[in-house]
Amino acid sequence: MHDAVGAKTLDIMAGAKNYNRWLFDQIRPWLASPVAEVGAGTGTFTKMISDLGLAVTAIDYNHQYLKVIEKNHLGISTLEMNLEKPWPQALRDKFSSVIALNVIEHIANASQALANIFAMLRPSGRVIILVPAHRWAYGALDKNLGHVCRYTKIGLKNLLEQSGFKVINMRYINPLGLIGWWLTGKIFNQKQIKSSQIKLFDYLSKPILLLEKYIPMPFGLSIFCIAQKV
Repeated sequence: MHDAVGAKTLDIMAGAKNYNRWLFDQIRPWLASPVAEVGAGTGTFTKMISDLGLAVTAIDYNHQYLKVIEKNHLGISTLEMNLEKPWPQALRDKFSSVIALNVIEHIANASQALANIFAMLRPSGRVIILVPAHRWAYGALDKNLGHVCRYTKIGLKNLLEQSGFKVINMRYINPLGLIGWWLTGKIFNQKQIKSSQIKLFDYLSKPILLLEKYIPMPFGLSIFCIAQKV
């Protein structure tokens, strides 16, 4: 059920072109080659990384997602692995950057997932993480997508530090998205995002995303975090 909903959601979210470009602009300054994207899905952001000329490996437990990447994005390496299980020695100290966008919230044993990411990073390597924010916003959308939880800043920070990381940047992003998510999943108990809703959000969010460049947001749909292996 979660895989089917997740696949449909990935397709719908790929249509949020303004937001995806803006989010990638936040990610790009922190990238160093080689890069791994864990939970790469069907490769929306993997392709953006590759287009920068960086070596990138798309990692996912879902073989069908990786087949889509291999078909549509030639030259991108793929690897089928489960972030919840210990990883092979061959991945240790392999990457300078790891990206995990809307991944950790799906994993009950987040400590194991972060231990894997820590192991695969080179010394001083960075992980770029995006997780859903605010526990009070957990609703039908989260449950249907297989989210184990939504995170607080302090909770995510503690989890990262316990895993050996040093947090160097953490902030809320996308306040408009949080309002829409709360209304849709919490008030109206909607279980699936609609394409029309994403298109409306993508249009309305442009001025707010521009504002986020200059003003820290007091709340948001997600927590954007950069942490370094120490």
